[in-house]
Amino acid sequence: MKSLAQIRVQLASGNYELSRHPFRHIVERNISETEIREAARNVIIIE
Repeated sequence: MKSLAQIRVQLASGNYELSRHPFRHIVERNISETEIREAARNVIIIE
């Protein structure tokens, strides 16, 4: 399993792939790549 830091690095560098489900939602909601990267910078884990 990847660490949160590794995921952040991948998202920030654009090194990721989306499955059909999230891709569909991103298109439907008109979410930009900039917004994805911003969300990655601000993500926290809630347990």
